[in-house]
Amino acid sequence: MKENPITLLSNAKDSDLLKINEAQSLLSDCDPSISPSVPYFVLSDDIARTSYCVDCIDAAVEQAREDEKEPSIVSSGGWTAEESSDIEVCGTCKKLLDYTLCDTGLESELSHFENETFDINDPRICYQLERILEGYNEWNESIDARILTLVDKILGKKNGSEEKES
Repeated sequence: MKENPITLLSNAKDSDLLKINEAQSLLSDCDPSISPSVPYFVLSDDIARTSYCVDCIDAAVEQAREDEKEPSIVSSGGWTAEESSDIEVCGTCKKLLDYTLCDTGLESELSHFENETFDINDPRICYQLERILEGYNEWNESIDARILTLVDKILGKKNGSEEKES
């Protein structure tokens, strides 16, 4: 008996989601101690938007107040940076910050990891890869196919069967 095409498509999507979940689980187990800070920002007309961790934001606000001689400058933030085009790190101490990728950032990060070797034992790399896998959305077939190829690369590293790099 021939399978219904919708059932076949559904089974394929389920299989893809299982692979993505397996890769996400592997990456999240990399180093459970990594805990990116939510980003904070200095609210000032004269300062470019730089992200800071919770430990550095107060000093950044004080510095901006001194530089601009404006005591009313304050901070904002405390939530995940949305629509980031790149990895988010603190402008002072370079600590990893929580973020999600916009389409441009997703394309950029995919291109980077498709063309580079990477270590799935490096917590920062694992976090970056997790942000990419969050981009799987089932409506952009091109991006989804690239993400699934990256998932295969991640799982291949886990199993020690990654193809040799040229």
